[in-house]
Amino acid sequence: MAEPGQIEFLCERCRHQMHAPAFLRGQHMACPVCAAVQTVPGPAGAEEDSGLRLRRAAPPAPGSAVPRETAAPSRLPLILLLLTGLGFAAWFFVHPSAPRPPPETVPSPPPPASPSAALPEEELLRGLRQTLREILDGKIPLATNEQSVVLEMRTGRIVRGVFLGLTEDGGAARIRTFDGVEQVALDGLRDDARLRLDPNYRADYIDREARRRTPPAP
Repeated sequence: MAEPGQIEFLCERCRHQMHAPAFLRGQHMACPVCAAVQTVPGPAGAEEDSGLRLRRAAPPAPGSAVPRETAAPSRLPLILLLLTGLGFAAWFFVHPSAPRPPPETVPSPPPPASPSAALPEEELLRGLRQTLREILDGKIPLATNEQSVVLEMRTGRIVRGVFLGLTEDGGAARIRTFDGVEQVALDGLRDDARLRLDPNYRADYIDREARRRTPPAP
């Protein structure tokens, strides 16, 4: 169940369950699994609740009597309208130089503002960062001390052991294996393994992905 202020929906391609802040409704967002661009949906039934239903009057039954007012409408309004028009024509004929009133102009309504135009870019980035952080915490949670890990290096080597934390300079992870404590360089790990051990790399990845997925300004 989605938290308050969050929208929960499924990716149309891979059916991955996605989360997005409510203010991103109608915006485009890429699936973190298959990278398919999705549109954040709005609340279900919003369009049906706001629609107006028109009712048409049922036609009269065959053979029913037509009211006298409908069968023979009065001609008095038509005669009055004709006399009024003749009076205006005679006035303009007698006073040809009289200025005519300007036609009334109906101002056009302003174009509706899009949700993204009303929000500053930094607020959009903050919402995308929060969404990506929640997705990443569910898929690849950050490892804690004394936790068993299985790490894959870029060379294809697999390191199995217990995570003991990072070195003082933050450039390597200390892993206790059967052969002792080994220092594994973070830049030699594959992206998913480094995202699990390196908090700084994890934060940079979230910020980079949020900026890449931010819709361009109109």
